[in-house]
Amino acid sequence: MVIRLIAADFDETLSERLGIVLPEVLAAIRAHVARGGAFLLASGRITASIEKIAAAWDIPCHLAAANGTVIEAWPERRRLRALELAPDIVRRALALGAGRGEAHLFFDGCFHARASPEVERYSRILDVPFVHAGDLAARAAPGARSVIWRCDARETPVLRAALADAFDGEAYVTASHACLVDCNPRGAGKDRALACVQKALGIAPGETLGLGDSPNDLGLFAHAAFRGAPANAHPELKAQATFVADEPYGRGALACLARYGLL
Repeated sequence: MVIRLIAADFDETLSERLGIVLPEVLAAIRAHVARGGAFLLASGRITASIEKIAAAWDIPCHLAAANGTVIEAWPERRRLRALELAPDIVRRALALGAGRGEAHLFFDGCFHARASPEVERYSRILDVPFVHAGDLAARAAPGARSVIWRCDARETPVLRAALADAFDGEAYVTASHACLVDCNPRGAGKDRALACVQKALGIAPGETLGLGDSPNDLGLFAHAAFRGAPANAHPELKAQATFVADEPYGRGALACLARYGLL
């Protein structure tokens, strides 16, 4: 067994809550890359947010932002793909999700949302600015990467199913957290992002370890023979994992890396 590529989610997979990363996790990834391995950091986060993480880590890698809507080689910031949500899709999605949660409209460098203490907190976590928008539908414009709703956890599967049924292939709908529903452009998905990077690097699924915790990470599992999940992972992930750690978050990720000889 030789794992050449680690494809991992960030929030609550590699990180603890609030985006804190244990030094041991970062050291393990850095050592893997130093040995000639490749690393894909795949997130539902906005492009600028995931770029700031990569810049702080200073590790050559690939990035997949907004659930694979934007794919980059880092640090050169060479884009392999950048998809957009058409303005009419944005408006339709917002109408379908009305009253079911607080909506956010993602662009590469900022997001638009109605100002609130929770939105301000979210902006700090992502480390990107937000623009106050009382009417998000009026902000629909070229360059939009995703519409995301912050919902009650009981509403998340309901809204996810309603959007998926309504768009039926016109957009990619997933959940990046128990309280987050994501609507991305058609053709997005972490599965397609991983397949794109594997093709670019000449790496097979049998040489790939996928790490994730939420339903949007099932795409990483789709093209990885080895699939690790921390203890906090969603049941859908645990059901498809080849190894489930006893510990949550970053400690769980470390246990997965150890299980597959990467520590």
